[in-house]
Amino acid sequence: MIFRVENFGYNNGLASQTVRERCGKAQCRNAEAMDQFWNLPDPIIHHIFSFLEMDDIARIGVVSKRFRQMFVSGPYLKFVSKCFYDGPPNSCNQFIDPVNGLLSQRNGMAIQCLCLYWYCANNNCDADVHLIDKWIRVAVNFRVQEIDLEVGIRRDPLFESEEKPTCELPQCMYSSETFRVLHLDLYYKCVKEPAGVFVSLEELSLTPVVGSDSEDVLKKLISTACPSLKRLGSFTIIAQLCSTTFSTRSLM
Repeated sequence: MIFRVENFGYNNGLASQTVRERCGKAQCRNAEAMDQFWNLPDPIIHHIFSFLEMDDIARIGVVSKRFRQMFVSGPYLKFVSKCFYDGPPNSCNQFIDPVNGLLSQRNGMAIQCLCLYWYCANNNCDADVHLIDKWIRVAVNFRVQEIDLEVGIRRDPLFESEEKPTCELPQCMYSSETFRVLHLDLYYKCVKEPAGVFVSLEELSLTPVVGSDSEDVLKKLISTACPSLKRLGSFTIIAQLCSTTFSTRSLM
């Protein structure tokens, strides 16, 4: 019995040593893998970051300052938030605060693509739709080339008509000389007629164009407001009780 106890203690110590050795080797492999990752060219690292959500960035950024710095400087920015009816009050702040913070740290670094996916159906959220205009203006100031905007925020009489909710694109988008691509999904809101001419827009998709004047809005977009347009993406036109979707590959 004594022999067995002593033998068990010896094996336990050996097992502990083996575990420590394996953990040490695993840490070395992880360190080597991270070194190899950071040795990749910056464009490849930025491309990898473009697939990450804000939650991933927040978690990893806590333990890696360099990771957060690389993400902040990346040309691809993607922000996603979905807030449902039964969500806690002011859930959108968990989306708004990181977007404001990250854009404020750009320090003039160019943005190639800005993706904003913001859906909120929670009446207990203070979702200020004017923030979208602010973020777009910041992106345009940083020479953004592509904007992918998907927004569905509950109807709020402070910001839009109850009978016909509308969306008007910020004026800065028309005059930008670097802005090339616009993908827009507004969750059944009406798009106002363009208030200017997109001087450099080459690709456009819009879902949906809503209302009795949908065709007129679309015609003005194509024939007048986008003289440099080369490619039309998908359009969904909803007029009264009819819905039509069409697309075309290129205008050239």
